[in-house]
Amino acid sequence: MSLLFGTDRGTALALAGGVVDLRVDQVASAHYGVRTVLPHGALRTPRPDNAVPATAP
Repeated sequence: MSLLFGTDRGTALALAGGVVDLRVDQVASAHYGVRTVLPHGALRTPRPDNAVPATAP
């Protein structure tokens, strides 16, 4: 997200915090394996500054 939107790491983490899902992969000897999943469609690639918006037919 930092590279895609040109933000610093803290801002990227703050933005992702609202949309990511935390999933517990494993629980072994009091250690948890947790991963974050960013749902498809949660981010859109920003348009270049010179892009022309699409018009409806």
